[in-house]
Amino acid sequence: MKSAQNELRLKGLKAYFALKRSIDISSLNTKSSLRLFDALITPVFTYGCQVWFHESNYVKLLATDSLLKDPRSSVTKLASDHSEKIHLKFLKWTLGLSNKASNIVCWGDTDRPPIAIRTIKQALDYANRLEQLSAIGNSPNPLAVCAYREQVKLCLPWYSNVKGVKKALQQDTPNTSLAKTSMESMFRELWKNAVKEYSKLSFYNFVKSEMSY
Repeated sequence: MKSAQNELRLKGLKAYFALKRSIDISSLNTKSSLRLFDALITPVFTYGCQVWFHESNYVKLLATDSLLKDPRSSVTKLASDHSEKIHLKFLKWTLGLSNKASNIVCWGDTDRPPIAIRTIKQALDYANRLEQLSAIGNSPNPLAVCAYREQVKLCLPWYSNVKGVKKALQQDTPNTSLAKTSMESMFRELWKNAVKEYSKLSFYNFVKSEMSY
């Protein structure tokens, strides 16, 4: 799993540098450059996220109800995910900031929560679909259903994290759009608390109290 994720990370970086060579960032506004990122780069490094989503630190923090307990530690862990490193690298380039710029500023000035939120939504959609197929007597995808039932029976990491995320979000319905909205709200709360943890961001905290573009 780790080797596959690393391969996706490398492919994502390759796509990032290819886009970087192809466009003049100064001729685009932030919204347009982010659309390019979402269309051309995000699908590359999030490929198959329905399977490996539980490896992300966002999931681990959410499933253990730890996301908001230590804001400074949480944002550090979120930024260390392979997918988020690529995301933040692009945000810093788009904003004209150095690689050492604060990740909190990048999230705040682009109004962009971590990419992990999107991958979690996709994974929940996938889990809901498998649950529906499992309830069908003659499933059109028996191998996927067998694998899902084994996950449920043994409560393996993938399924246990699906359960943990749903519990943390109090998500008992198949409406994953509500789950995504809830995760984004939780991150905004985390962001507001984390900004206050850094003395070097005191002026930034004074002039910007909400994530906004």
